[in-house]
Amino acid sequence: LAGKQFHYGFLGFSKSDTSISHLNAVLQLLLHIQELVSMEFLVTNMPRNSLSKSLSWLARRMHSATAVRSTVSPAAVYAEINSLAGRPKTEDPVESLLFLLNTSLSSAIVDAIFRGKLSISKHTTGSERTTQQQTPFLVLPVELSVVDLFPGTTSRSLHSYELEQLIGQRYNSGQMFPVNRSVSQAYDIIGLPKCLFIVVKRFRRGDQGTVEKDKSIVKFNPHRLMVPLEGSMEGEEYTLIGAISHSDQHPSSPYSTFCCAGEGRWFELRDSVVRPTAVEAIQVTDV
Repeated sequence: LAGKQFHYGFLGFSKSDTSISHLNAVLQLLLHIQELVSMEFLVTNMPRNSLSKSLSWLARRMHSATAVRSTVSPAAVYAEINSLAGRPKTEDPVESLLFLLNTSLSSAIVDAIFRGKLSISKHTTGSERTTQQQTPFLVLPVELSVVDLFPGTTSRSLHSYELEQLIGQRYNSGQMFPVNRSVSQAYDIIGLPKCLFIVVKRFRRGDQGTVEKDKSIVKFNPHRLMVPLEGSMEGEEYTLIGAISHSDQHPSSPYSTFCCAGEGRWFELRDSVVRPTAVEAIQVTDV
């Protein structure tokens, strides 16, 4: 390892170009979810397709007790992704995550670990009609507030938010959120998964077509995050096991993954670089 410290199960991913940094981050996150890895990739002898087979091979190399290496190559996984129709066209970790969940995993595994359920109340102005529908979800989006700094503008200011409060304002609050001029919706969580993906929506497209990023700090308790659930007074309690961060300071590798190794130990994985870190570091990154 040429003097590099080896951390069992925590290996860097080599990359051929900067456009796959987001995929590296998503793969690191998925392949460090122990329940998924043990149920699907390390035990299952008959992968559902060639992409699942490649992921299983990569997981076995990462978690092999006899592995003595600092990096592994996910090239076979990317080759399979590029060969499939409907693959993500943008460098968006959320799109890549959803694609991998829906394409490489069996529906039974997804249902058992990742799928939740929302009840959406839709109100149409004019007809004054409200309808309800139930829909499954794999990621729970959270909006950051838009602050009116100057009259006639909607610029974003650097703020500090509490993640639990943002979730509580968006879900099971009884509040209607505008979809367009005539339609507004309210969102109630009626089913929560074992493993919950929460997406803080930091990017938006400006009036001139440019992409703007909200760099506000989002604080949370990594040991206890309460998420509202219909029929529950307190909601469900979650503990952080991983996070994906975007940084403007690393243009060639903008995305990194934070993963918990148990017993309070954390690692940051940015492509081929793996380093120990503290969970407090996630609080000050653009997660």
